[in-house]
Amino acid sequence: MPAADAKPWLSFPEQAELLRARGMPDVDEHLDDLAQLGYYGLSGYWYPFRQIGPNGVSRGDHFFEGTTFRDVLALYNFDTRLRESVWACLSALEIQLRVSVGHELGRLDPFAHVNPDVLDQRVVARKFDQFRRSLESLQVRSKEDVVQHFLQRYDGLMPVWVATEIMQMGQLVTLFELAPFAVRRDIAERYGARADEFHSWLKSLNIIRNVVAHHGRLWNRSIGMKPQLSHRRSDPLLDHARGTVDRIYGVLAVMAYLLRARGTHDRLMELRSVLLDFPQMRTVSPAMMKMPVSWEQHVLWSPGWKLGEATSPRG
Repeated sequence: MPAADAKPWLSFPEQAELLRARGMPDVDEHLDDLAQLGYYGLSGYWYPFRQIGPNGVSRGDHFFEGTTFRDVLALYNFDTRLRESVWACLSALEIQLRVSVGHELGRLDPFAHVNPDVLDQRVVARKFDQFRRSLESLQVRSKEDVVQHFLQRYDGLMPVWVATEIMQMGQLVTLFELAPFAVRRDIAERYGARADEFHSWLKSLNIIRNVVAHHGRLWNRSIGMKPQLSHRRSDPLLDHARGTVDRIYGVLAVMAYLLRARGTHDRLMELRSVLLDFPQMRTVSPAMMKMPVSWEQHVLWSPGWKLGEATSPRG
């Protein structure tokens, strides 16, 4: 049975009335937007417009004076563009990773992904059985033509360079972790990274990928799985992001670094353009994403520069 103090159901006009009473005067003009996007779908975007409570930490129900629904929509629309750009960037990196992991493991054994003897034994003991079960489950459910082909012709046994093409991103990251150190090192070095930090970057990117895939709020998100930068030697490209890894900017900086490393400059410049278009508002700013002042002037985001040139940390 529902709790007696459960939140009551409110019609969209009643939701608008509640928001108006809390200090959002133009909400009636946007009733269609409220109905289309949802009260709780938008609540994360009007949260930073809510007044700070007496304890100086928590937020009250009422909005700062001057807050408008138009401001909330501007922030929502910015986040939509940010998600679209991040998705394009992640897709490019994911495709490259699939090819790299499948190719390098295939060099050791065409079926390395199902042969624990050629993988890192320290990781095999912890993760191989679960990885194998999840991959088998994925193959059973898959309707992809390539999967059906291997089921009919080869009893479902696919070479690793084929299997990586159908893996979920999380499975691909686990396979990278399972790979022998020499394979992890060689792949990571192509991106100007160490094997351990590259693995942490992949885990952070996978979390962001899941947020984007489920249309979650991205712009000022707290990152539970922080990309590893603290042990990195002085790096003119990523030094400025060390203190930002608990918010989205730290992950975006890592993503920009990886895009540069693999020459995907068009995606990077699109992302830069989206970030520069952050809406101007009194109580909300890019600083909530931990974006440094004048971030766009940093060499990491400059047009035309490529990893490995004079200012590269590996140069």
